[in-house]
Amino acid sequence: KSAFSLLFPRFRTSSEARELCRTCILQGSRIAYSDRVGSGDDLFTIRPDGTGKRRLTYDGKGNIVPRWAPDGGRIVYFKERLDRFQGDVWIVAAEGGGERRLTPGDADYRFGGWALDGRSVLVQSGGRYHQVAMEGGPCVRTQATNMWSHQSLSPDRTRVVYGRSVAGRGEALFTAGTGGSNERPLIPLVANDISPSWSPDGGEIAFVSNRR
Repeated sequence: KSAFSLLFPRFRTSSEARELCRTCILQGSRIAYSDRVGSGDDLFTIRPDGTGKRRLTYDGKGNIVPRWAPDGGRIVYFKERLDRFQGDVWIVAAEGGGERRLTPGDADYRFGGWALDGRSVLVQSGGRYHQVAMEGGPCVRTQATNMWSHQSLSPDRTRVVYGRSVAGRGEALFTAGTGGSNERPLIPLVANDISPSWSPDGGEIAFVSNRR
């Protein structure tokens, strides 16, 4: 059985299953996902064949929407506060442990993307963007330029494909080294191209577009 049929056997064809699977993010050989534990949600990873399930969080406080860091070694996620109307962006090691809050806890923060240096996170709050280092530090207001969104790491972990806005003309796809070097456009910008994903063999990239 696949990991998806093992994770969501009750919802294989329902809209709830599709919504849950949007938070199942594949990176290399593992899937990161959130699942209900008691009255809350915690984070897990698992292999695509359904083996090697690993729990990453244990507080059941609404740990959802995991996103792999470009280096594949850490996972950024959203943690709800007790009032369940606001939350913060947190980070945890992919092997588990080292949970840390990245945002200051004074507003509602959501994950927005990755900096091209691969070391900073873009977060959104109240329609404004801020940048914060994954190692910790101040949450600094930014114009959200040179940021990764909808990023996907190549199977050999040497390059990233991502989307970013180009001079207000739309969202274009680029590839770069995992440190942000050697950036180059993937295809000419003629439409909004988003949500790229590498094929398992690294030879092709699928993406969503409104081009004709």
